[in-house]
Amino acid sequence: MLEAFAQVRRQVIELCDQQRFSTARLYLIGSGCPVETHTSLWEYIARRSDAAGNPSVARGIRKELWDAGVGSSDLALREADRLLEAQDFEAAEFLLDTTFGAETSNHEARRRLAQSYFQQAQKHSEGVRLRTDRSRALKLAETFSFKVPTDAMVLVDLLRFSGELTLALEKNAQAREIFPNDVRFDTREARILEQMNNLSGAAKLWEQVAETSDRFRGEALLKLLSLYERLERHDELQQIRARLAIEDVSISDRLQLALAAGQTGMAHALAEFVGMGGPAVEQMPVSDAVSFAEQLLDSGETGLAVWLRRKRVPVGNRVKRVLDSMGFAVGGSRDLPDTVAEATEIRSPDFMLPLEKTLKLKAKPRGWPGVGKDPKRVLLVNSALGIGGAERQFVELVRSLLENGLRKDQVHVAIYSLAEDRGHAYFLPQLNKLGVTVYDLANRATNTTALSGSETAMIDALPLAYRGDVRSLMALVEEIHPDVLHGWQDRSAAACGIVGIAKSVERIVLSARNMSPTTRKDKALVLNHALFSELASKDNVMISANSRLAASDYAEWLGCEKDRIDVIPNAIDMSLYPDLSLETGEKI
Repeated sequence: MLEAFAQVRRQVIELCDQQRFSTARLYLIGSGCPVETHTSLWEYIARRSDAAGNPSVARGIRKELWDAGVGSSDLALREADRLLEAQDFEAAEFLLDTTFGAETSNHEARRRLAQSYFQQAQKHSEGVRLRTDRSRALKLAETFSFKVPTDAMVLVDLLRFSGELTLALEKNAQAREIFPNDVRFDTREARILEQMNNLSGAAKLWEQVAETSDRFRGEALLKLLSLYERLERHDELQQIRARLAIEDVSISDRLQLALAAGQTGMAHALAEFVGMGGPAVEQMPVSDAVSFAEQLLDSGETGLAVWLRRKRVPVGNRVKRVLDSMGFAVGGSRDLPDTVAEATEIRSPDFMLPLEKTLKLKAKPRGWPGVGKDPKRVLLVNSALGIGGAERQFVELVRSLLENGLRKDQVHVAIYSLAEDRGHAYFLPQLNKLGVTVYDLANRATNTTALSGSETAMIDALPLAYRGDVRSLMALVEEIHPDVLHGWQDRSAAACGIVGIAKSVERIVLSARNMSPTTRKDKALVLNHALFSELASKDNVMISANSRLAASDYAEWLGCEKDRIDVIPNAIDMSLYPDLSLETGEKI
């Protein structure tokens, strides 16, 4: 038997040397050497086939080995590679977990788990901001070693997109020491510093990248444009604009530049240029054309995306799906623009107003929602709990609600970011002491299956700035069913308004800031005029401001009567100032 096995082995080796891998497999079957009893020979053919650049035979053999239950750890890794390549990330994760365990110290298994986690997050974040699982990122970071740059980049990205910025910065610094000439760790550090609001530090790194890297120069200049504007470094801002004007960047990057600078006229002109075609556009890679269309969709320029599609410019599957679901297809429910001028009039969310019509909601009965009813469940929403007057007032409102009769289980709080690294959790300890339920929307799994098809389609058609906010909040509202939804400041107010209308919440309260977006010259929020005007027309929507001046400013922006905006002055907890008179405020 040993002699017969040796002969079979020699023949298999010879056939593999001749790169006749399929013949070698058939020879094993004909020689009575099944996978269950001659596993090593089958794995040998798979390895040689892989090495020779013939992965199809290798994959077939590994599947047979795996189905027979005789696969080795090496086989599991190879099979995981196949699943990752096929973008079956959940199956790859399951295979690695069952073979090695979630706590494995096997480096090759851990690096594949990291890839699986990150690619799953990218897959699930299509059309919204990328977010990774914090617990998985922290678990991998405990004993993860860097053998090649991609190992380090995946781990750093897992950490930074989960909100673990300090640890991400630490791991990135380790990677820079190991791979000192890889500029990709400079760009990652710059992004992390920007997330941590260290804008000067981020700008310094991007300046270095712009001077030393041909590959990332365009991206670095675009980032510097944004950072210099936020830092109010006007002279350098003008220099960057001039440099970008002559820099060899793609049309997609030029659109990004125009959108970031608030140059809507330039963005419209670029879209018209792409739609009209010509040699320059014909040479544009399909990936750039798709990115161009996705940027238009993400910035709310839905009509221009429709127009480009009509001009047969490649727009990508995501854009097509969104446009079709909103009725922007041939024979669809909406009129299609024939010109760029018509296209620029179709903006999101404006074209979906009133939302009740877009979502095909049933008409409310007469007298809905009624007045004078005590709330059973209140949901308060804010962007963050960082140091600020509005955030302090937010906590005082929760305290006041409890002191005026609501139970702790009736008051729920949702915050979009509680990242300590970014200073977003300053008032969280005070809020926790009040004993109400607090939801961290950034690190909470979103149950999108609870949303209807029309709700999902509406969310996908929103600008990127609000898409993720609305999706996570709508899932929470579906779960806890509040009868009062209160959004603080413009970002949360916009999300609460959209979700409140979509979910028919009985009472929607929107607390404005101390100046309207126009007065603050907030380019992004100024574009929400139609949305806030629509919300102001609803009987179940209350808009409040903390001063008469702010109320008047918002009323002028919305074009409504001044008394439509309720004035609620800020509260002061006088127990914090024991030396002051409660009547006069003077020192006793």
